[in-house]
Amino acid sequence: MSECQQQEIPASRVNVARDCTLPNEAIAPGRRTAYANVCISLMCAGTENKLSTLSDLEQQYRALRKNYENCEVVMGNLEITNIDRNRDLSFLRSIREVTGYILAALNQFEYLPLENLRIIRGTKLYEERYALTILLNYKKDGAFGLRQLGLQNMTGKTH
Repeated sequence: MSECQQQEIPASRVNVARDCTLPNEAIAPGRRTAYANVCISLMCAGTENKLSTLSDLEQQYRALRKNYENCEVVMGNLEITNIDRNRDLSFLRSIREVTGYILAALNQFEYLPLENLRIIRGTKLYEERYALTILLNYKKDGAFGLRQLGLQNMTGKTH
C-alpha cells in the first residue's frame, strides 16, 4: 500500500465531479463508505481585476500563488498580470479548467506553465469578446518577456 499525505481542504474548494462513477465492489455491503478513488476537483475563485494591479509586485505574486496553488478548476477568470521574470509559476500546472477567460498581460516571465489546461469555457469573456487574451508581455527594452505558452493539452474548437 502506498503512503498518502493527508491534507485538510476547505469544503468550498472541493467538487465531486458529476460524471464520476464507482464500481459496485467499491462500496461495502450495508455501508455508505466508498473504498475507491473518487474524482475530486479542487476549485478556486477567479478574479475580475482586468489590468489593475496591487501596489506592490511582491504582493501581486503572493496573491496569485495563494489563489491558484493546488487549484484544478478556476471558477471565473484566470488573470495573470504584472509578474516579473524571476517568479516560480509552476503552481499553475495544476489548473485543468477555467470557466471564464484567461488574461496574461504586462508580465516579464518567459513561459506560461498551463500544460494541463484542457478547456477555457468562456462563460465570461475579456472585453466581452475573448476567452484567451495575451498582451504586452515584455519589458520595454525587449530583454525579457513571454516566449512560449504551455497550452499543449487544450481541447475543443475555436471560433
